[in-house]
Amino acid sequence: MIITPRDKCVGCALCADICPRNCIHMEYDKFGFYVPIVNEKQCIDCKKCANMCPSNYDVDRKAITQVYKGYARDIMSEDNQRSTSGAIFAVLANAIIDSDGVVFGVVFDPDFSNVSHIACFTKKQLDDCRGSKYIQSQSQGIYKKVEEQLKQDKAVLFSGTPCQIAALKSYFKVMPDNLYTVDFVCHGVGSTKFFQEYLRQKAGSARISHIGFRDKCGCYVKSKFRLLDSDGNLLEEHTSYDENFGKAFANNLISRESCGTCKYASTERVSDISLADNIIFVSEYEKKYGSSFVFINSQKGERLFSTIKSNVVSERLELELTIPRIMHLNHPASPHKDREKLLKLLAKGQYEKAIGCISNYQVKDSPKKKIKKKIKWVYRKFIKS
Repeated sequence: MIITPRDKCVGCALCADICPRNCIHMEYDKFGFYVPIVNEKQCIDCKKCANMCPSNYDVDRKAITQVYKGYARDIMSEDNQRSTSGAIFAVLANAIIDSDGVVFGVVFDPDFSNVSHIACFTKKQLDDCRGSKYIQSQSQGIYKKVEEQLKQDKAVLFSGTPCQIAALKSYFKVMPDNLYTVDFVCHGVGSTKFFQEYLRQKAGSARISHIGFRDKCGCYVKSKFRLLDSDGNLLEEHTSYDENFGKAFANNLISRESCGTCKYASTERVSDISLADNIIFVSEYEKKYGSSFVFINSQKGERLFSTIKSNVVSERLELELTIPRIMHLNHPASPHKDREKLLKLLAKGQYEKAIGCISNYQVKDSPKKKIKKKIKWVYRKFIKS
């Protein structure tokens, strides 16, 4: 049975949560992407999964109405320096916990080989939700858990990728007043299989205690990938996008196929608030400690952001000056020409050959950087002459 074509499936796991016969479960395919598996012997062909799949129809989306840049007022604290950018999500999440609410976020599994959505009831649980995760979270069962908390009249904040928010909206059809949603301007999700192979190469048999895809290490705009063992020893540290996994992720060599045609890479947003890293309009202070973009997409999002304004340093920006500068508000990330080649080698267990597809690949300079290089080149030529 085909719920949606494989190249359209986003791996949101909504189909598994809504199946009336519980005959759908999620597994990883040979490329390391989270996909539904249907037990056709139990299936009654009710078509509920296909009819509610967010890849098969459009859920309600709203245009961005406001944009801010900002950071937590105590951004210099040890806790907030563990957040990837301006720690805005942490401030929002803490406000929900303070109101006796529940926050759904993403954490690493105990062995750090995967990430999963969990319900957080305390600020201590929220700590593990901090930081970027560049692989897709396991989300089977999470929509039912959100519903359970809402039925207890809890305020609920759900954070995830835009396609996971779309799945949540499809699950409820009419969004409850006490459910708030936060997504982020998404580049895509990387292959979990490729990530696991990368970890084996870097960590070997060592027990891992920390993975940071973008640790600040004293400088937000020069973040680092860091890997620590259970004794706190540094196993790996390098600039975030300079090594195999980061470079492959940034250049769309290991992204899910549907990410290349993502309909949520748009100014029409599915969530109440969208967050993004701000590396464009940054002061020297922000370059060091971190800064976020905050996009307000609904009245509910505006109300939620207003509750934390005293705990953040924020500045309203012009939408028409900001949106054109943020790639994935304008179009999805195009897959790299060698993506299919790399993933086929990965599926065959040939990781070393797979990384050969990226070992010599250089990150392309931005147009602004190209202009700067050209100016420097002309200047040197002028001095020599």
